[in-house]
Amino acid sequence: MRTSRIEGLGFAVLLASLCATIFVAGPGAVASEIEHVPASGSMAEMPMSVIGFDDAVAAENGYELRTAPSGDRVSVPMSNAPGDFSGSRGSMLATQGITVPGDCGNSWIYFQNGNTQIRTGYVIKSSRGQAFSHTWSATVATLGMGGATGSYPMSGLAPLHSASWQAIRTIVQPYTSKASALAGGTAVTTAGWICSSGDPTAKYPER
Repeated sequence: MRTSRIEGLGFAVLLASLCATIFVAGPGAVASEIEHVPASGSMAEMPMSVIGFDDAVAAENGYELRTAPSGDRVSVPMSNAPGDFSGSRGSMLATQGITVPGDCGNSWIYFQNGNTQIRTGYVIKSSRGQAFSHTWSATVATLGMGGATGSYPMSGLAPLHSASWQAIRTIVQPYTSKASALAGGTAVTTAGWICSSGDPTAKYPER
């Protein structure tokens, strides 16, 4: 169960995850937050795509990958009898090497409080299960005289029983009047799907 997953993480990683998670929100609440992007900055939302499957996470949450008659790979409850694909949580096309933008959810990043903070996160589609964990970071470049580039790691567990995760980081490198940011990484769902962030970017000011 999920408890064993937490126990497997080091205390420092778990603490970082807890500090990164500012609040839990469903898809509707996240959309509401995005509507409050400052007019002077920009926000980018990118579709997330399934790029793989994590058997261990799927098994921990009661799912496994099976091959349907069509040849597609489907995540189904482990309790299902052979040939039973009911209760499935998404599939991967039989054709290899094809990704479908948006088939897993959406990710985003934007500046807030001028360019002193960044907020980034993702929302997982319900058809893929719930959010489980993520390997995530943001890179921020403050531009112009005295500018610098900084990396902000945010990897960890997602909130329990939630479709979404988001975090805020205060920008600590030298402040300038212009900045750009990029969020990148992967998220794993409770059904085992590994989803690519799509690498959303933002800039401050918007023009």
